[in-house]
Amino acid sequence: MLSLNDNPFAVLTAVVAPAILTNACSVLCLGTSSRIARVVDRTRVVSLSIAFYDQQLAFRSAAVVGLATGAFGVTGLVTGCFVMVRETRLALQNIAQEANLTPATNESGDRLPTI
Repeated sequence: MLSLNDNPFAVLTAVVAPAILTNACSVLCLGTSSRIARVVDRTRVVSLSIAFYDQQLAFRSAAVVGLATGAFGVTGLVTGCFVMVRETRLALQNIAQEANLTPATNESGDRLPTI
């Protein structure tokens, strides 16, 4: 098994990977909220131009269904972000526990005394 001293990019990868995943989730959330805002704006414009009550009712019900679907999607993204953060914390705890269980050795392979 390679140690952190053998690969200088191992620590960098462990630090940067969660940040990149968090950034990606944030970008997805911002894009989704921007699209929902555009849908709301378009819904308002189109609803003003519809003259008949039956058409307005059908259009409004379709808009509500669309907004509910979008809200469900945003909720899924936010939940996914929280799950990812929780899993990252668990992984870091697991790495720390494994580091404590691994006996330290010197360059010749002899076990070092534990403190």
